Amino acid sequence: MKRRFKITVFVVAIMLSIASQAQQLSIKTKFGFGNEEAQELASFLGVERIEMSFVKPQNARGKLQLLLHQIRNGKAMPVDSLLEVPLAALRSKNNKVPLEVMAQERDENLRFRIRLPGGKLERTIAVPASPYAYALHELLEAEDFIAIGERKYLLGYFLPYVKDDMLLYCAVSGSSVDPQLWGQEFGVPNYFLLELVWLEE
Repeated sequence: MKRRFKITVFVVAIMLSIASQAQQLSIKTKFGFGNEEAQELASFLGVERIEMSFVKPQNARGKLQLLLHQIRNGKAMPVDSLLEVPLAALRSKNNKVPLEVMAQERDENLRFRIRLPGGKLERTIAVPASPYAYALHELLEAEDFIAIGERKYLLGYFLPYVKDDMLLYCAVSGSSVDPQLWGQEFGVPNYFLLELVWLEE
């Protein structure tokens, strides 16, 4: 009887694990451009690029929503809803959905280009002049997951944390501080966050 009970518990645990994995979206990140020449040109133009890929589970349900958060002088501005699309409707290859984000700072303007299968979005946002440059950083692990009903910050585009005349970027993006509180914790005046939300239908 005890052996049957242990086997039953083991089988149930496996089934729950499989069901949990089926409701997860795997996210992988790749930096930069595909070759050295393109990377040098992008650096010259001040363009940064991060490519992510979402591995869709079979029979994917729900919707993906991309939100752009703006924090100006420590204050959160209205959230910009960039897109909301059914996960099943996104074209994929081998269940992988690519997401490309490019950012550029020029003439007191920030330009964002976000590309998904089937289209692209562009935003141009005026920002105050600063002696420091913005940097585009991912805010996930090298391979991360999001479950249905969850939300995660994907990227941050921000000014540095200045300490003892040093410009610290990784100290900000790699910290455990809630990105919404970067301004309070690090004195970063202006920054932008790209958030992914997996909505239930």
